Amino acid sequence: VGSMDMGSVLQSYNFGNLESDDADYVGGIAGQSKSIIRRSAAKCRLSGDNYVGGIAGVTEMGTIIDCEGYGSVESSTGGYVGGIVGYSYTNVRDSYAMCNIAGSEYVGGIAGYGTEITDCHSLVGVTGATACGGAIAGYADMNGEGVVDGNSFVHETLGAIDGISYNGRATPISYEQLLAVPGIPDEFRTLTLRFV
Repeated sequence: VGSMDMGSVLQSYNFGNLESDDADYVGGIAGQSKSIIRRSAAKCRLSGDNYVGGIAGVTEMGTIIDCEGYGSVESSTGGYVGGIVGYSYTNVRDSYAMCNIAGSEYVGGIAGYGTEITDCHSLVGVTGATACGGAIAGYADMNGEGVVDGNSFVHETLGAIDGISYNGRATPISYEQLLAVPGIPDEFRTLTLRFV
C-alpha cells in the first residue's frame, strides 16, 4: 500500500520484495500511514532512498502494535531506516525486528527516528550508519515529551539509541534473555548464518 489514511490494517503479511534505489516512503505493509497497523508482519527485502521501514516508511498518525519485521531493510544513500518504521511521529509498541538494516543516518532496529517506542525488542544488524544509529532507534528524544520504555535488544557492540543504552528503557540483554521475553515470536528461535 502506498499511502493509507485513517482506519486500521489488521493481520497483513508481506513476503515479496520491494526494491527501488531512488524511492522514498517504502514499507513492507505501507509506505506512508495515518492508520493503526496491528498484528502484521513483513518477511522481505526492502530498499529505497529515505524513509524505509519493515512495516511502514513513515507513520504520521495512528500506531503500530504487535508487528514483526524480518529480512532486510536498506537505504541506498539516504536515511530514516528502521526494522519496523523509518520515521514515526506516533507510538510503536509490542513489536519485534530481526533483520539487517542499512542506511547512512537515522538507522535503528525498531525505528530510524521515533517519538514513542514501548515494549519492543530487536535482534538486528546495523550497517553504514555514520550518524544516529542504534539497536532500538537511530534517534529518539530521551529527555522530551516522547516515551521510550520497556525495550530490549541483543547486540554486542551497538547501543540502543544513537549508540547509548538506557537501563529499563532500552536495555541490552543476552540472546537467552530475549528468548524468555513473553510473546517473543518463534522466528527468533531460529537463526540462519550466511557466509559471503
